[in-house]
Amino acid sequence: MPFTFSIHTLGCKVNQYDSEKLVHLLCKHGFVRKQFEEPVDVCIINTCAVTHAAERKSRKLVSRARRLNPNSVVVALGCAVQLQKIMGKESFPNADISIGVCETDYVLRTILEAIGREVKGEGSIGVCSGAESEQPLIAEQTYVRANLKVQDGCGRMCAFCVVPFLRGKPRSRPVEEVISEAKSLIASGCKEIVLCGICLGSYGVDLGGGVNLAVLIERLCELDGLVRLRLSSIDPRDVNERLIKVAAHCDKLCKHFHISLQSGDDELLKAMNRRYTTAQYEHIVNTIRELMPEVAITTDVLVGFPGETEEQFENTLRFVERIGFARVHVFKFSPRPFTKAASIEPQVKEHVLRKRLMRMHSLAKELSIKFRKQFIGQKLDVLVEDVKTVGSTVWSEGLTGNYIKVRIPKLIKPGEVVSVRLSCLLRDDSVLGENGEGVVKLTNEVAQPCELYHPIAWKRNQCEEVGER
Repeated sequence: MPFTFSIHTLGCKVNQYDSEKLVHLLCKHGFVRKQFEEPVDVCIINTCAVTHAAERKSRKLVSRARRLNPNSVVVALGCAVQLQKIMGKESFPNADISIGVCETDYVLRTILEAIGREVKGEGSIGVCSGAESEQPLIAEQTYVRANLKVQDGCGRMCAFCVVPFLRGKPRSRPVEEVISEAKSLIASGCKEIVLCGICLGSYGVDLGGGVNLAVLIERLCELDGLVRLRLSSIDPRDVNERLIKVAAHCDKLCKHFHISLQSGDDELLKAMNRRYTTAQYEHIVNTIRELMPEVAITTDVLVGFPGETEEQFENTLRFVERIGFARVHVFKFSPRPFTKAASIEPQVKEHVLRKRLMRMHSLAKELSIKFRKQFIGQKLDVLVEDVKTVGSTVWSEGLTGNYIKVRIPKLIKPGEVVSVRLSCLLRDDSVLGENGEGVVKLTNEVAQPCELYHPIAWKRNQCEEVGER
């Protein structure tokens, strides 16, 4: 009987990539993957420590894994483990194996040794280095969209962020290594590749020879079979004129920039050690929009940084509204060990923090609606990623290049790109897409044509009537 495993991943796209790579290696060694709730021989949790809540959730998941699999090997990996090790603590007593931020092949070898399996080939057993394995990631199942880590580590030292202490200095993968892995993903059926890194925009600074993110994008966009290339989060300091021009002229690159803001107040940005101003940020956004009018600009906003006054919060609200983001990831300040902000006083009181979070979330929802609404009636290309069924109706789901989630009442094979007319907004932040035909059942029997604007076209009361705000 083959060994079985499950894996649960918390945190960023880099964590997701690391987990995907570990899945590939385990399957290559004969393991069979199962769902997290199922009985398995090895249960893995890839943890996160970016906030206290993420760290707490990591511990709870490890404890839950032990309850579900009392006789299994429970493995805790990643940033939360790394943080505890740096602090000289052991907060994962329910894990049989606790490994911080390490090479994936080291994790594999440790697991194999724990279950008494023979370790194949040479590796870095006993070493947690910052180097990346040169072995390309090949999906064990076909993913329409896949993450590709091109960089790890960060040296920016933002006052609130613990990640540089956990992931180390910036390290870029060689261009040819990235190209090789991208080709493997394309060969396995992947249509969209998402470039990710802890500090993606710093790609190439340690490689020399004029290598940077713009150069990598140009090389990747030349690959046959690649339908789309997308960037994950990028620091505004790394969005330069060269990168913007490359993005505008590379048809395969999605017109979507996630540019982290954190605050719309210059004093707070300085306290956060962000090293840019709101004027500089706005100039970057305006430059992008001049060349790419349909672009989606998304961002992160940190609420409740120590010492944040009511006026500073209002400045952030006004700035976020003026920029008009397509989506805003709102999160509250969480004191992290080793960071400068953990010792800054005064901390924002909890009841004040809750009110500010509610206001920022409300504004974020309004801006999301406003962005999606401007494309109603237009035709956009959608890369279908999944198919789901509601009642007897089949719905194909996918994303536009500018990051609008679209649901289409028709059976379309994942991986296909279809042109649809966006019809109305849905309550789950998606948009209804009209492909010019009626609804198709899983049985391939053609159902009665439905009115695509009617609320029951997706689900009762799911179609949202949105007026001007």
